[in-house]
Formats: sequence, C-alpha cells, structure tokens
Amino acid sequence: MIEGRQLWPAHVGEGMYEDADGMWVFPLPSQRVVDLFRLQAEACPQRPALTMEDDAPVSYRELDERMTGFAQVLRSRGIHAGSRVGILLDNSIEFIVAYYAVNALDATVCPLPGKLADEELARLVRRTHNDVLILEEGRVEGMSECIAALDHPVPPVVVCVREDGGARWVLPTEPVPHHPEIAQAPAILMFTSGTTSESKGVRLSNRAVMHAVEAYRRTLGITGDDSCLIAVPMYHITGMVAVIGLILSVGGHLVIHRRMQACHFLEAIRRHCISFIHASPTVFALLLAQRQHFPELPSVRMLASGAAHTPVRMIEDLHEWMPSMEFRTVYGLTETTSPATVMPRDAATSLHKGASGWVIPGVELCIREESGKEVPVGAYGEICLRGPNITDGYEGGSQALTDDRWLHTGDVGCVSEDGFLYVVDRMKDMVNRGGEKVWCVDVEEALRHHEFVADAAVVGVPDEVYGEVPAAVIVVREHALGAGSEEVVLERIRQGVSPHMSKHEMPVHMRIVQTIPHTPGMKVDKVAIRRILGDFQGECSSH
Repeated sequence: MIEGRQLWPAHVGEGMYEDADGMWVFPLPSQRVVDLFRLQAEACPQRPALTMEDDAPVSYRELDERMTGFAQVLRSRGIHAGSRVGILLDNSIEFIVAYYAVNALDATVCPLPGKLADEELARLVRRTHNDVLILEEGRVEGMSECIAALDHPVPPVVVCVREDGGARWVLPTEPVPHHPEIAQAPAILMFTSGTTSESKGVRLSNRAVMHAVEAYRRTLGITGDDSCLIAVPMYHITGMVAVIGLILSVGGHLVIHRRMQACHFLEAIRRHCISFIHASPTVFALLLAQRQHFPELPSVRMLASGAAHTPVRMIEDLHEWMPSMEFRTVYGLTETTSPATVMPRDAATSLHKGASGWVIPGVELCIREESGKEVPVGAYGEICLRGPNITDGYEGGSQALTDDRWLHTGDVGCVSEDGFLYVVDRMKDMVNRGGEKVWCVDVEEALRHHEFVADAAVVGVPDEVYGEVPAAVIVVREHALGAGSEEVVLERIRQGVSPHMSKHEMPVHMRIVQTIPHTPGMKVDKVAIRRILGDFQGECSSH
C-alpha cells in the first residue's frame, strides 16, 4: 500500500491531520464548495473571475452578487438543504452561477450531460427525483415531453433565456415540492460516463470536492496569477472540480467557450495569455492539428491531461511545440471527485512519461489481484483507492466501497519502485488471448510510435481458437497513403511494430479509419470500435 502524503514534498502535505475515520485530510477553511469562491470574492473583489467568449470580464464581486441573488430566488421558490436541482446549461457564466447558488443553499447539484438526447436525460431525471430543473430555453419543450412520456411528473423548471443583453431567468409558476431538510445531502450527484442504462449516480460530498480542489492546488501549484480556458463541457467532473472549483478557489481567471473549436481556442490562449489548461487527450489532439497556425504560445506554463490515457507521442509533440510548459498527467474517476494521481513533474522530460503520477496526499493506493491479495511492486492488478475525496456511495443505495472503505476502480495498473502509477487498461477491456493477457494501452503505444500511425485503439474480438484476440483501428498519417493500398500500409505497420511487442500482443485484425470513435464523454468508444471491426470482412492478417 502507498500513502500519497509520504511521496510528495513536505510543503504539499503541510498541515494535514488524521480525522476521526483515520484518513489524512487537508485543513479546509469552510464547509461548502461555494465558500472557497466567496473567500476570494472578499479578498480580491475587483479581480476578473470569468470571461465568456469575447465579452467583458465579470469580477469576483459581480459573480458573487449574481450567485447570491440567484440563491435568494431559489430559496424563495422552496429550494432548501437536501433539495435536488438538475442543471442542463451550456458552458456559460450562468452554469457557474447556478452551481454555486444551489451549493450555497446546501442543496444537491445534479449536472445533466447536455450531449445526451432528451429521452436519455429524461430517464436520468426520473432516477434522480429532481425537485426543480434549470434548463436552457431550447431544451424545455423536448425535456418536458420526454419526462411526461415516462409517466413521471415534470419538475418545476427555471428557464435560462439568452438575449443580446445577456441572460435572464424565467421562474416556475408552480410550487417546488417541499421535503424535510437533509443536513448531509451530497453536494453533487453526478452520473458516470457511458450509456444511461449503465451509468451510476455518484454521490460526492462537499468535503470530497474541497479536498480534491485543494489537492489540485497543492500538487499543480496553481495560484491567483493563473488564467485558464475551458471549452469542454462544464458538467463533467473535470469541469466542475479541476477547472471551475480550482481556478475560482485561488482567485484565478477563467475564460469560457461555449463549444470546442481548436482555432478559436488557440486564438483565445494568445489573447488572454492563458497559463493553464486542463483537458482530455482528445482536446490536445485537436489543438496539435492546428499547431502550424500557432507556432508559439509563450503564456502556457502548464497542461494537465486526464479522462483517458495520454499517448506518450502526444506528450512529446506538445513538449516540442511548447518547450517551456510542464505537462502533468492526471488519473482519476468520477468516484474520486476527479484526482487520484497527479504527475509530480513535467512528464515530457521524465523517465516516467507514460505514467499517471503519484497518488495525491490523503489518498492510499494498492494494487490487488482477483483474490484481493496485494501484488508485489511492478506486478499488474486492479487499482484500489481509499481517501477523503472518494465517493461514499451510489444513488439508490448501491455500495461503492468495501467495508474498510476501499474503492475498486475496475482499472488495471502497476506501481514502480518509486511510487509512479501506470494505468494499462480497464479490467473489462483487457484482452485474454488463450490465457495470455494483453494490455491494450501497451499495444496502442507501440502502434503510435510507427511513422505511419497518427492514432490507434485496440480492443478484443472473438476468436474460435483463442477465445479472443487483439484487434486495432488505426488513423494513419497523410504520408502513409502514398505507400500503397490499405493492405500494404497495414503490413508495413505490422512489420515495423513486431520487434517491439510479443507475438500474442500483435493485433490479429487491423482497419484504417478516419477518426477514432469517442463517447459523448470524450473517451474512446470501444463498443463502436468492436462494431467497426465486426463489420470488417477483409482482415489483413492471421494468427
């Protein structure tokens, strides 16, 4: 077992103490997430807090006034401690106002994934029993119809109406259902990524969110001098904790884009002198594709990447593009309120550039085999975590933790002698080729280092002899297309990577695709990849 506070320098864990549950926690200055922001609003009221697209910045004082006013309106409509408020808003200042206003009332924020269809969202609303919904004007009719179609009462709706002069709230005429106040209601009820039938409602306390924010602040060294740009959906755990929560708790400046457009994003980095970006590998791939138009971005001092494995080649390309920035890999889940491990130094110049870093202070990590026994250093097993920023359970009463408070993540990894975690696969995605384990991340990394390969994803597909075998979809670089037919290109790739992997790891089937499919949560969609490979009849290899 590894304790995070024993890995990091003393100043990162300064002031930590052991609580009544035997967990090491940061000293926190408040009881609620919103109060971290309010401390900054008191300390630096005139400092710019938020800038929406190209609008004028909103100061900390003005944001506090908007949030406080909206909280009073919600209270007047019956929202109180323990109420559940579904929020379906685009990236906007209004999203943050609503998030903090609900938190200020000790109510529970239920962020709804805007990329899902109304039918899927309606099922989430039914599962979470929202007392009120806060919706974009354009989503009201569709959502109401879909909720009613499920024979579920449509909750009262607060509508965000966007006009040329800004946004305004239209309040419900019907009363909000009144329930007894709940003192220890979760701050956030967030659904894990995946299809709505498979997703789980993760309960996250104020303490969990604040501990996660403080862990990011200390491990990344983010301060009020930093500015950050967000264009990926705010409703993800990264947006709500690693971006909004972090930046507004230190007095930094957050620039908001409603949608992710690479050129617009890069122009904003230069215009606003952005110093910090926390995003997914998908976002960084989009930015790299526009690199030639933005050869220098001197303001960027740090990039952080989570949500999925960041390819080593991508880290190297980003470092070549921005040699003065630090690249910090992050590993975490919704259940860990975002961070579980953070790279302690620049990954691009580290011997551990393929690692996900050290477990954060306060969190314990162990790697276990299927029997539950802890494995030796360097051996693969399931990643298990315990700490104050980890969920206490799922919606509906499902257990998230063991009796001794360990979270079994379902991810496979190993730990080096010096404490670096390497995440290699989801347990369900690991390929079992006739009893030999194949870690998809290792195969993908080998493929990406071939000169023809821009990106790759590996899955297991059924096989009559071995049960299942590895298969890959590959995005090739432009110059590869001149090497010949698809069969010729794939054979060249196979020959080039075969010295770098064992025979059982070599993908039996390969197919060239234009892009790697992704889920609405911007993770590689392995179900879609298996569908692509299942439809492919012209396999270009053999066992």
